[in-house]
Amino acid sequence: MNVESAKTRGRLESQVREAASIEQRMTGAERETANLEQQIEQNSAERAALAVVVDELEKEIRDLRAGLMEKNRTRDEVQARIRQSEQTIDGSRTLILRLLGEASGIRNQIAQADTYLSGIERERARLQKEESAAAAEIERLDAIKLQLSEHVAQRQMEIESVTTDRRGAEEELAARRSAAAELRAQIDALRAECSASEPSANH
Repeated sequence: MNVESAKTRGRLESQVREAASIEQRMTGAERETANLEQQIEQNSAERAALAVVVDELEKEIRDLRAGLMEKNRTRDEVQARIRQSEQTIDGSRTLILRLLGEASGIRNQIAQADTYLSGIERERARLQKEESAAAAEIERLDAIKLQLSEHVAQRQMEIESVTTDRRGAEEELAARRSAAAELRAQIDALRAECSASEPSANH
């Protein structure tokens, strides 16, 4: 009986120890379960917070994409305006070069006209000298006519000849003066045209 009781007591003690171990493991499992539940709650809170951050990031990305599209559209518009401005500048440059060429041609014409006018002026001065010389000759002949009455007829013919020459010279001088006046008018018109063209070329 003592042996059987000892065995029974041994089994009982073993079962008590096993039950205590089981309870200890259950207590640990409960703590671990509580820890896991707490971690799950924390993960859920973090996931919710991350979801909010993700939503904000997605919204920010959408805004950035919209802003980028707007900037691209603005850039395209600016580039189009730049291309149009470049075309306008090229056209203006071509026009300016053409106007400069025309102005240069007009200047050359004016220079030629000035040269021709200078020649006319020299010719007019020469004719005036000739006219003065003719008038002096007439005076001299008139003096000779008074002094030499015996040669009146001959001197009269010479005076008439000289007078005719003077009339021709006067007519030629009048014609050249008229031509010079017309040429001056043409030169003034060319200068006015040149003056009107030069401001456009400067732009």
